[in-house]
Amino acid sequence: MSWILRYQGMLQGPPVAMGRPRFTKKGRAYTPQSAKSYKDTQVANMRAAKGENPPLDGIFKVQISFLHPRTKSLLLRNGELPHGRIWRPKKPDIDNLLKMVLDIITQSEIWVDDNRVVSLSCEDYYCGENEEAHTLFSIYEWSKEDA
Repeated sequence: MSWILRYQGMLQGPPVAMGRPRFTKKGRAYTPQSAKSYKDTQVANMRAAKGENPPLDGIFKVQISFLHPRTKSLLLRNGELPHGRIWRPKKPDIDNLLKMVLDIITQSEIWVDDNRVVSLSCEDYYCGENEEAHTLFSIYEWSKEDA
């Protein structure tokens, strides 16, 4: 019994958190426009990359790395340019970033539903030298058969 890699993907551009639902004066809920446009663009890209493959239907473990653009204050530290990735303990919170990625994967029909995820691992970084902002994810499926 083991985990088998079933899908790897990359979302281009700086990670965007799932916005909190907003409400109109009449009480109707809506998603903020910045989050909605990011999600719609990423879903369209993921569907095109996925092709006609049927959705995965199993038990999943997901690993995600969020890579944000560096701020100006991180470009030089003690006169030296740090080369590697740097941990990013700032807002938006990692759980809101995670919600966006899981929704994009579900709406892209890569898997049946995100309720099948039983294990998560997330990391939040500033980009390393010569890296562009993006989000990487890997989906592993539980296999009862010995590999």
